[in-house]
Amino acid sequence: MSESADVIFYHNMHLEILHNSSQLAQQIKEETVAVVGNSPCELGSGKGKVIDSYSLVVRFNYFSVREHYSSDYGRKFDVHVRGAGDTEELADRSSDARFVVLNQYDFLYHFRRWEHLKALYEKGVRLCCLPSGHHFPLQKELKAEPSLGLSFLKFVKDVTNHVERSQCFGFSLSDQLSGKAHYFDHRQPAYTHNWIKEKQIFEGWVDNNDRFEKSGYLGKAFVRLKETFFSR
Repeated sequence: MSESADVIFYHNMHLEILHNSSQLAQQIKEETVAVVGNSPCELGSGKGKVIDSYSLVVRFNYFSVREHYSSDYGRKFDVHVRGAGDTEELADRSSDARFVVLNQYDFLYHFRRWEHLKALYEKGVRLCCLPSGHHFPLQKELKAEPSLGLSFLKFVKDVTNHVERSQCFGFSLSDQLSGKAHYFDHRQPAYTHNWIKEKQIFEGWVDNNDRFEKSGYLGKAFVRLKETFFSR
């Protein structure tokens, strides 16, 4: 065993990330979850209060909860899903989150730039990671790197066995093709993702779930059970 303070620190940090990730998965199973993407497709929708009514509200990277957007995108914020990069903007948002989900499980081994994550950890931020190899099936199907939004939705789907259209906000996955990436600024979208195929995968997930809910005795029973649960 190494006696290096850094080695021991990052070993303990790694163990806590595993624990936090397991805890987040459990909360996703037990609570209502709103996954809020950054697409401008919700502008004018007036869904802000609906979003804020969920137990856990998930947001991505450089989102905004400014008052100007609150009527459409809400203000509640519990889970920050982000890359492992070192920027002040990301750090500011992560500092206010209940959980921070890093998209690459093996960041400790590859990037060797840990100080900014160490600073968050020492502030008491609960760091998590998507599971190791989580993105491989999507990567194979897309023939490209999956977006952070689709990767996290797959995580929700793996944990709960379904993704509901009603819990997804700000997911167009097509406005990027016209150069519109965010509701809050004019940054150019990432063209390294296969947006057309991502949209097909997303629509398949939520449409299959909708068809299950609306068809047959079991589907109707599931709808009644869900309505009873969420009306409490």
